[in-house]
Amino acid sequence: MMNGGRRPGAGRPKGAISKSTRAILEALHSGGEMPIQYMLRVMRDEDAPDLRRDDMAKTAARYLHPQISALPDELIEEAFTESSAVQSEAPAPVEAAAVPDAAE
Repeated sequence: MMNGGRRPGAGRPKGAISKSTRAILEALHSGGEMPIQYMLRVMRDEDAPDLRRDDMAKTAARYLHPQISALPDELIEEAFTESSAVQSEAPAPVEAAAVPDAAE
């Protein structure tokens, strides 16, 4: 008799929807507005105060975009030296040539 460990056929089947995901999908299909939809609607509302729109944009960004992690100092220094090397190799800006006046 088995006392623990993996058992064939046990657990949630692969691809099955969890209870929390199911609740979110049901709320979405029932016509209710999800919090992220509300934030995006306020953010896009031109009549809303700018401060409120900015706050909604900051809050919605957490859910829609990945957070940038801290980079080690070596990578920052390497990127800085590469970008300054590229800038030093760039051609010098061309000065604008004098355009003859059409009235002459």
